[in-house]
Amino acid sequence: MGDDFNLSKIPGWALWNRSKRISETIQRARHSELILEKAMADGDWPHEELDHLRLLTDRLGECADRARATWRELQGALLLPEADQLGRIREIGGALQSNTESWYLIGRVEYLETWVRKYQDS
Repeated sequence: MGDDFNLSKIPGWALWNRSKRISETIQRARHSELILEKAMADGDWPHEELDHLRLLTDRLGECADRARATWRELQGALLLPEADQLGRIREIGGALQSNTESWYLIGRVEYLETWVRKYQDS
């Protein structure tokens, strides 16, 4: 293989690379939903923290929705002429903020869950 071989110049690879971030975002939202469902079923979370968890879960759901919309846009890029696909995929993928936001939010969800466990143990 020569030095000119670069996967990032292949539209299919660029699409796959972004699909991983989209998938992670959707998984984070699902994880938060499971935590919320368990918290509601257990009934032992303080009211204020449960409300906060509900808000974070809603925001993660919005991130997942934006990620799904981005995925549909990315798939549409494959309908363009081959010479235009990579540029459009990079353009769409460069605007993908939901992955970073969901990473931050799931950290807050997990922190809240840990805090509540400590609260329950005391």
